[in-house]
Amino acid sequence: MKKTAILACVAVALIRAAGSFGAIYYVSPAGSDSNPGTEAQPWRTVQKTAGSVEPGDTVLIREGTYHEHVVVQRSGSTAEPITFANYPGETPVIDCNGLGSFGGIFECYYADHIRISGLRVVNGNSAGIWTKYADDVVIENCSTYNTTSSGVKIKYSNDIVVRGNEIEQACLGGSEECITVKQFSDGVLVQNNHIHNCMKEGLDIKEGARNVQVVGNHIHNVERQGMYADAWNVPTFNIVYRDNIVHDCGFGFGACSEMGGLLSNVWFVNNLVYNCTDGPGMFCKDWGGDTAHPIQDVYYINNTVYNCAWGWGAGMDIGTYEANNVVVRNNIISNCGQAIQVNREPLSKTIEYNLCESTAGLDPNWVIAGLPRFVNAPGGDFCLLANSDAIDAGGDENAPDVDLDGDPRPMGYGFDIGAYEWPLGDIDGDGHLDYADFAILGYQWGEAPGDPNGDIAPLGGDGVVDRQDLAELVVCWPK
Repeated sequence: MKKTAILACVAVALIRAAGSFGAIYYVSPAGSDSNPGTEAQPWRTVQKTAGSVEPGDTVLIREGTYHEHVVVQRSGSTAEPITFANYPGETPVIDCNGLGSFGGIFECYYADHIRISGLRVVNGNSAGIWTKYADDVVIENCSTYNTTSSGVKIKYSNDIVVRGNEIEQACLGGSEECITVKQFSDGVLVQNNHIHNCMKEGLDIKEGARNVQVVGNHIHNVERQGMYADAWNVPTFNIVYRDNIVHDCGFGFGACSEMGGLLSNVWFVNNLVYNCTDGPGMFCKDWGGDTAHPIQDVYYINNTVYNCAWGWGAGMDIGTYEANNVVVRNNIISNCGQAIQVNREPLSKTIEYNLCESTAGLDPNWVIAGLPRFVNAPGGDFCLLANSDAIDAGGDENAPDVDLDGDPRPMGYGFDIGAYEWPLGDIDGDGHLDYADFAILGYQWGEAPGDPNGDIAPLGGDGVVDRQDLAELVVCWPK
């Protein structure tokens, strides 16, 4: 009890340090809505707090199950947001089972400057957490389970952060995607979420959304594609998918305009997709209705695709006549049913510097034949060994300045192909920069290099293991 009280005090201090100086309210299954909402006399329902808070207020929700539908319609301010959070060390559950169909179990509707943290939201005939006409909302470290629609759905909302959440058993009713960003939402960050064991697509940016960053998410065991960009019938643009891992889904990730809206300026960079065996690893397609499917400027750069497309499609599958400037560069496409397929010729495309095991049946300008030599592909480790043919073999145009792990690019004479840059300081050649490499450098200090070779700097070596080599190892050390 003493430890929990200390944690609560720390949480309040952090909230106030972040700029919230209003009242602190408490909710507990043992409380009453006729109470004043203090820690000693908490309220009973979360909805009571939602209708009572003012800018700067914080609501701390105690452990237990709250059988209710919550709608927040009061706004904070830029300097004083309203916060709904778990009481430190506890996990409150908002359960909407049997309460009907709503936009979401927990809704922000015409409510701005809201923070939602540490809540578990379950059993909804709807989405889990839902924003509509809401700006400056942060949804973080929450979990959703058993929702007929999205775990998190963002629509008509701006400056939204969806970060560190777990989405499980979403879209069981067949609508939307596990995380959906749609209908002109602008300035959204979707980061470090774990999406798994769901129906439909994992994550979709669509229907007029713009200026969206999708970064560092882990998506697996989802029925269809892990990540998707679809304009539907309105312009949708400026979307970046970076540093995400997708595996054991129906297929990987890609772009489409299903109902005539222009999809433009979409980037897939430093993503890893593997074991998506039903369909393509990456794709640019013209799925949808009998209408136009315009796509402009879609980039697939430095991704790694492994063991995909055994049911249909290819590691990279292009099938649209109306896409202009499709760029496929610096990707590893390995152990796929087919490496690259173009079954509908786009208006323009650039395919180059992609590493495949074979060039058979492919335009030789598209690919480099070679072996990626991963550390342990069956175990999910797609870092490169020192003898990988991907090392220094990529092109520099549009290449990212860091890899999926955040390590700098390039480390050698050129950019590596794929999502991971081989670390120059990997002296023992096991694909990872670690303390074993420091040990080798120490053994060879002040001497001519041995085997393995600790003389890594300057590039190409200078015949002695010294401070230059130590400095290079420090620079290359994993972030």
